[in-house]
Amino acid sequence: MSPHDKQTDSPAPQPHRITPVDAAHARPVDAVLEALASSPEGLDSDEAARRLEEFGPNRLPEARKEGVLKRFFKHFNDVLIYVLLAAAAITATLGHLIDTGVILGV
Repeated sequence: MSPHDKQTDSPAPQPHRITPVDAAHARPVDAVLEALASSPEGLDSDEAARRLEEFGPNRLPEARKEGVLKRFFKHFNDVLIYVLLAAAAITATLGHLIDTGVILGV
């Protein structure tokens, strides 16, 4: 007799079917609770543990960290920055070093 042929005295509890909820904020509370197979009191410990096992923790994925150089160069992603750099180059070429310093200080 294989383990699959073993009979139990009590049937295994059937998990509630959870259906995706589109626009839950615009639906009645009862409809959302029914779709999520929940109640206003929440889930019991066994059901919460089962869903945690099935779906995993309710956590967002970790964001990728940007390198220091990439964060630095993102500050130069603006047309006004290029205009100021061009103005600084022109004033430096003309010998107006104080004006160049003021422009670069901005």
